[in-house]
Amino acid sequence: MSDLDAIVVGAGPNGLTAAITLAQAGLNVRVYEAGQVAGGGAQTEELTLPGFRHDVCSTVYPLAAGSPALRALPLADHGLHWVFPDIALAHPFADGSAATLSRSIADTARSLGHRDGTHYLRLLRPFRHHWSALTEDLLRPPLAGLPRHPALLARFGLLGGQPVTALIGRFQGERARALFAGMAAHSIVPLSAPATAGTALLFALAAHDVGWPFARGGAQALSDALASMLRSLGGRIETGQPVHRLGALPPARVYLFDTAPGELAGIAGDHLPRGYRRALLGYRHGPAVFKLDYALSGPVPWTAPECRRAGTVHLGPTVADIDAALQSVRAGTATFWWLHSGFILRSPAVHGAPGICPRTRASEDTAMPQGTIARLLIDKGFGFIRDEGGIEHFFHRSSVRGAVFELLREGQRVEFQSEE
Repeated sequence: MSDLDAIVVGAGPNGLTAAITLAQAGLNVRVYEAGQVAGGGAQTEELTLPGFRHDVCSTVYPLAAGSPALRALPLADHGLHWVFPDIALAHPFADGSAATLSRSIADTARSLGHRDGTHYLRLLRPFRHHWSALTEDLLRPPLAGLPRHPALLARFGLLGGQPVTALIGRFQGERARALFAGMAAHSIVPLSAPATAGTALLFALAAHDVGWPFARGGAQALSDALASMLRSLGGRIETGQPVHRLGALPPARVYLFDTAPGELAGIAGDHLPRGYRRALLGYRHGPAVFKLDYALSGPVPWTAPECRRAGTVHLGPTVADIDAALQSVRAGTATFWWLHSGFILRSPAVHGAPGICPRTRASEDTAMPQGTIARLLIDKGFGFIRDEGGIEHFFHRSSVRGAVFELLREGQRVEFQSEE
């Protein structure tokens, strides 16, 4: 008979936190993870150039730093250090200005203009400095009993249960309206949907009472800290161990799954009640998010100076644009109007890296230097040309002229032009 009290399938932050909670109670816990490292969506890898580490999924963690469960854990003792940008969020506009969400509620209000700034203060001040009490009820399990702060929760619910389109009706200017619309858009539903105001309010409150931090070293640092703490409590993590059926796991008193609903249905199978399994298999996932990673040679030259100090930039620009993007997602048509950019540089920058335009032949009227393709990463879309002096230059597939990138080969002689 196994001496395991609990098995957790999935080593994302939620699964690791659940395992820690059980281990703190003195239970024998083991975690199984299909990937080679723990972390789930909170991982950091070299996705573009050597030395540039990018978060695979999530980057900015206001609800992790403000989570009642995570704040109770001594994760700093296990290497987690939060970095707080000067400005949590900047929302730029075509005129070169930006609305900002800062730790200071007064600074945030000033960025919205006098009249809307006054409305912002009236809206947020009743909840200011009540983050712990509010999230203790708002982020607790649904069946955990009666709320401990019912009046505060009810007041938030009256505002947060509205569509954000109703909430921003109190603002007259586009700056405040767009700032709230951008935060509400994290729900990835139209702005007219119920409870989208709650998403925006929660993010705004988090900025003022907690901040919008990222983990020093990348999202992997959060996962590594959780894994380290679990191991310090005697828990074990088995990576590279995909679970396909419940019978393949050792016996345990309880099994917890930090997986997608369909995966749980596939693994547990007939061990689940028929109706519950049918509900899991019928679960409809929300819209996906497309993420693009850049290796930057330097800071992004934003026109609005506030964007240069912000950890997150929302590129809207207006409420109408944001809502049109969300409506098109709901309709199943592609859109690129609304973009969320978290420009967090956490790896060595390549200073002075030129842009390269490689060609297989020179133009008729321009002499171009020659070089050899030293390295080529077809699947990543870039490569390196070694010039006659032995210096390697980076080039991207989009800069290739007169040739097909996929048909280039290492060792091929090319002519190229360096664009400073």
